[in-house]
Amino acid sequence: MDLSAPVGHPAAELLAENFDPAVLIDAGSGRFLAANGAARELLGFSSEELADMTPADIHPHEIARLEGFMANVRREGRWSSDELSCRTRDGRTVPALLRARMMGREDGGDAVLIVIRDQRERQLAALGLGQLAAGETLLHRDEPGGHGSLEFDS
Repeated sequence: MDLSAPVGHPAAELLAENFDPAVLIDAGSGRFLAANGAARELLGFSSEELADMTPADIHPHEIARLEGFMANVRREGRWSSDELSCRTRDGRTVPALLRARMMGREDGGDAVLIVIRDQRERQLAALGLGQLAAGETLLHRDEPGGHGSLEFDS
C-alpha cells in the first residue's frame, strides 16, 4: 500500500508523516491495512506481504499478551501502550513500545492505529549504565578510601 495515495482511511496522511514506524490494522479482520516506510523498514516486509498478515504473524512468541493489548485498545479506544517484541522478516526480535488507538474508517468500519517505538537503543543504554554502576562499585571497593578514577575496558 503506497501511503502517498489515499487508502480510504483518514489515518493515511498521519501514517505517511509519522517518523516512527506506524501501521493501520483492520479491527474486524485483524489484517494490516497500511504501513509507513519506517514500519516496513523495521519489520523487513513489503506492503504486499503485510497485507496478507496480521499482528500475530509479527508477534508469534507472545500471542496472549498481544491479544490482551488489542482487547484493551478496543475497549479503551484512546491511546494504550505496552512493551512487546516484534519479529522481523529475518527472524530478529526487536523490543518495542507499542502505542495504539481506535480510529473510524470512511466505510464505517473500525481500525487500530499502532505506533511502534524501537526500544533497542534504550535497552543498550540501560545495559551500559548497569555495567557502569557495577564498575564503579568494584572500583570503590578496590580503592583506598573509596575514591579513584574510572577506567573502561574495551
